[in-house]
Amino acid sequence: MKLWDGWDNFLKVIASDHELTVPQEAVLLVRFARQNIDKKNQDIADEVIGGEPEKALQTYNKRMKEIFDKLSQSFPEINSEYKGKVKRVQACLEKVYLEQQQHKDSETGSAIASHDWTQICRDMLESQKLNIRRQATEVVSKAFYVELGLVERKHQPRRSDDFSVSPEQGSGFFQLHEEEITQTYEHHEFLEQVITQGQSKKSQGRRIAIIGEPGAGKTTLLEAIAFSPKTPGFPIWVSLGSLRDKSLEEYLRQKWLKDALKTSDVTEQQKELENLFKSGQVLLLLDGVDEMPASSPVEALRKIREEHLTGWVADARTVVTCRQNVWDASVNALPGFDTYRTLDFSYGESNKPDQVRQFICEWFSQTDKPELGEPLREKLDEDRHQRIRDLVKNPLRLSLLCQSWYFRQGDLPETKAALYEQFTRAFYDWKQEQFSTNAIKRKELNTALGLLARKAIDKEKSRFGIRESFALDVMGEDLFKLATEKLHWLNFVYKDAETDEKVYAFFHPTFQEYFAACVIDDWDYFLPREHDNNNPKPARNSYRIFEPQWKEIILLWLGRPEEEVPKQQKEDFIRALIEFEDGCWDFYWYLALFLAAAGIAEFRDCIGADWIVARLVEYATEHDSPTGVDRVVNPAIWATLLETDRTRVINVLIKALDSDFLDDDARWKVFNSLMQIGTGNSKVIAALTKLMNTNIDDKELPLEAAFFLGKINPDKREAVNFLKQQLWNTDLPDWVCLEAANFLGELDCGSPEAIDFLTDLIDRNQGLRLNAASTLGQISPRHPKAIKTLTEMLNSERGDIIVNIPLLAACNLLGTDPENPDAIRVLKKFINPSQEPWERLQAASTLGRTQQYKQQAIKVLCELINGISDLEKERQLWQQSLEKLKQLDSSILYSFFDCKQERLASQGIVLNLKNMDTWLCIVALLKHYMEKENYVEKNYYEDIWYCAIKMNYPDFHRAWHGRVYSTRTEAEEDITVIEFPIVSILEN
Repeated sequence: MKLWDGWDNFLKVIASDHELTVPQEAVLLVRFARQNIDKKNQDIADEVIGGEPEKALQTYNKRMKEIFDKLSQSFPEINSEYKGKVKRVQACLEKVYLEQQQHKDSETGSAIASHDWTQICRDMLESQKLNIRRQATEVVSKAFYVELGLVERKHQPRRSDDFSVSPEQGSGFFQLHEEEITQTYEHHEFLEQVITQGQSKKSQGRRIAIIGEPGAGKTTLLEAIAFSPKTPGFPIWVSLGSLRDKSLEEYLRQKWLKDALKTSDVTEQQKELENLFKSGQVLLLLDGVDEMPASSPVEALRKIREEHLTGWVADARTVVTCRQNVWDASVNALPGFDTYRTLDFSYGESNKPDQVRQFICEWFSQTDKPELGEPLREKLDEDRHQRIRDLVKNPLRLSLLCQSWYFRQGDLPETKAALYEQFTRAFYDWKQEQFSTNAIKRKELNTALGLLARKAIDKEKSRFGIRESFALDVMGEDLFKLATEKLHWLNFVYKDAETDEKVYAFFHPTFQEYFAACVIDDWDYFLPREHDNNNPKPARNSYRIFEPQWKEIILLWLGRPEEEVPKQQKEDFIRALIEFEDGCWDFYWYLALFLAAAGIAEFRDCIGADWIVARLVEYATEHDSPTGVDRVVNPAIWATLLETDRTRVINVLIKALDSDFLDDDARWKVFNSLMQIGTGNSKVIAALTKLMNTNIDDKELPLEAAFFLGKINPDKREAVNFLKQQLWNTDLPDWVCLEAANFLGELDCGSPEAIDFLTDLIDRNQGLRLNAASTLGQISPRHPKAIKTLTEMLNSERGDIIVNIPLLAACNLLGTDPENPDAIRVLKKFINPSQEPWERLQAASTLGRTQQYKQQAIKVLCELINGISDLEKERQLWQQSLEKLKQLDSSILYSFFDCKQERLASQGIVLNLKNMDTWLCIVALLKHYMEKENYVEKNYYEDIWYCAIKMNYPDFHRAWHGRVYSTRTEAEEDITVIEFPIVSILEN
């Protein structure tokens, strides 16, 4: 050990002994660091304080005076004049340090000094480095590290029996609740506070356990600790799986020491090693408790506690890694250890770094195709990959995805089933070194896992939380142990809060869905083959095609290879879906069609795929405003187009743009859909470029095409240049040029050309003055010309009966200048009860964006809602008021209406839905009204569509056709009637 290696730690002890504050300690550590002895005060001030040099030096001097005052208690000789105090303090500190070092040397003995143990330990780490981390992929062999955060855990998690998460957020199954977390650490905070400074509650940094799920980065984090320059002491790494039948002491003496010294005779050095441990300066890094040769997880932890961390070995500081399910298998895993759990990778949300992007780019930078990294990260942002996005927050699974993307030259497998099959195979390969399995055993286990997955989704209350007794009944004890203790396909997640029974979950919920899909032989499991379209009524009680928890499984089933599921069987299933007759005015036919559309994204060579996409686009873009169910399902059709085969959708939408039957609203939706699914697509770019340059009577169409071209084409220069040219096009009316400026401002933030045009337009066109100033304020916030113009218009005449110029000016002025007092003054006037309701609504919703007047705006919106007496005439005002109220404070909706269960909008009332019998009653009642009244105008279709989405088909069909209640009066009495409908607001 070199003479000054312990200097930094010595300074920390000095800071602690003299009760220095954190800022004072920071200055002490930098000023008196060995490498900074000759640095000037200004340089130290710039480094530790930062900011303006003069102020930094003032702060530095102030803190140094405070430090001198506290240190003078131990070193009175520094109390003389200020000049030269730094050097005197340095000399005093060095004197104490050297005395302590001499004392340590006499205690430890000359045995340790005979070898440079710092270098020996570091050299040994370097030689182990290649074997430390088992690479999950074969392409990238060089290790790299993306910093992981950690949470300090209070205790084992417990959940109620109805706890569940959606598969899209499946990693949430393994996440801790807030009340189970002591503290959250960023990577550098953990290394500094816990490892370097020893700040942990139980052990003061001497006993640390790092736990997490398979592939969560535990070993990688331990490696980062081992090689960090901030890690104190002598790091010694032991992979616990290599102990075999040796105790840790025997392994260190007989194996590690020989390898480290590169000699077979280590008799003399064994005492030195023992003394090194007794000095308390060894950092023992124990990797993989779960990989130890032991009969059970509890036995592995017992061995660590009773056989390995004993004698002189126990004098070392120790960090262990362990899988969470193994750690939690024992009530008192390792007493005295502080427990920290690894966090998932982040995607850049909530001011966190985009660690997924960092990992992907690092991974591909080590290949011959570094350019493939960024497209993969962008692919993960697509809505249809939400499950994969959650899945690969785990480092292991992300590395597997990178490998798949690499081998497919920048694409994912054609089906999700193929992707998960690759993951599954890679998972077995990754585990092969620890526990070998052959093809027969894997097939047997996969089948058992599939049966467990399917039955849990069908029968368990929490379909992704599987009770131990349930799993044992389905799999049997041997396969259950193989899945939980050896391969970890199933992982312990919590104990039931009431029964104390262990609850397990799959490696990730998406694997549960995949395994379930693999054991379903026939589509009859989803849709009864005996369903008779000529006499449509439920053939049995379960129509899984209408149960949302089965949708992903159906899609995975359709994506299975032909040798497992014949193509003809898939064709028959798709045909059964699109020909489905429900006997209920086609509500469930639409749901079946939407499922078929999603299905052809996984079964792309389906014979009916072109027909399905063409029909969806036709229904979505009908020129005449559709009525009834067609109108209600229109938003769902557009959403489905984003789920189905994108290549086909792009082709049909491009064709639709060339036709004459699109109205303005449908055309905008086509553009928007192409933007969502066609970014970077050469066909879309070519079509929009052609449309942009087409000379047609509709002058807005080329502008819209240019705007979306700029959104879709990574190189937006052509679109931006086109819009710039249109600003001063004398063949276009000013309002069209204004639209060009608006689009240009969004594509090219702060565009000087757009700003110049708008400032000119404000002066020369009084009719467009308000719009021009508002647009200018949007693309150039707080622009003086926009503020001046809008302020002047606050005192304008109203305009006409529809347009209130002062109100619109105030709303837009507050948008560009959020605290503008003139705008606030005008808006406060318009929220008075004497004003028109629609103007009060507009003023309140704008004023509510300011923190100061938010509560006042909420009060006005509540008054508007309460003041509606004839909902049939004022439904639009009521709905808009609720929407704005939800935007300001969604929680108030529940307390405002004192209605905490599910709601249903129906003819101006809210139905408090207590149970399935009530659902059945609602369907029966609404059908009764629809048969007797003008149901199209009364929004009954929205209500029935909501019921169809919420209810299974057999129940809905029974209510639609049967007598659920003996009399209508009986049904109406069973429903709690509340004054206002809010379901359409709450459910969005």
